[in-house]
Amino acid sequence: MAEQFDPDAYLAAPPAAAAPAAAPTFDPDAYLATPAAAKEPAVGAGSSGGLYGQVAPLAYEAAKNFPKSAGKFAHDLVQPIIHPIDTATSLKNLGLGILQKVAPLDSGLQKLLKGGDYEKYADAAGQFLVDRYGSAEAVRK
Repeated sequence: MAEQFDPDAYLAAPPAAAAPAAAPTFDPDAYLATPAAAKEPAVGAGSSGGLYGQVAPLAYEAAKNFPKSAGKFAHDLVQPIIHPIDTATSLKNLGLGILQKVAPLDSGLQKLLKGGDYEKYADAAGQFLVDRYGSAEAVRK
């Protein structure tokens, strides 16, 4: 039969001697005596162009797209203020589309909404979110 574990005896026993691990040491004099080229590679060094070779094309593309993107952002920000009736109509259609999607088919709400096909607005809003975030699961998160 296996011997039972006694926690009091385990805690009372002296810890097993472990060899202390040699801590890495830093010698600042040796570091300062090392030539600068051996410490770290220069930015842009290497056959792949280094960090500069990776960042420069991205920065160029971002700078090239900035005016168009800023203009679209400003337009999208001002649009609801300039056209409040269109904004209200769109929000109403989206709300009715969501209600048509979630209301049971035999409910009075479905009978009330039967006059219009509003589900296409809810579908379009859902597709926009999927296009922006990549998947329906990503939208839910």
